Amino acid sequence: MNKLPHHVFTYIRKHFREGYFRNIESVRDKDGHLLFRAKIYENEIIHHLEFNAQGRLLKHETEPVFEEDYYEGGFYGEE
Repeated sequence: MNKLPHHVFTYIRKHFREGYFRNIESVRDKDGHLLFRAKIYENEIIHHLEFNAQGRLLKHETEPVFEEDYYEGGFYGEE
């Protein structure tokens, strides 16, 4: 993996004080530009971050760690 830009660490430390890294990787997009993708867990949410080679945030998507249970109706045993 390529060395992470300082701005990536600064951004993550500032915005995710209680979070922890699940995964971080460097990839190249279809045009050959270097990107860094990080997966951070914090407060039962997974944050997917993508940075460019200069450390600027390009994308931030979230998803819950656990899918919500879906159940139509009342509690089990209720009519």
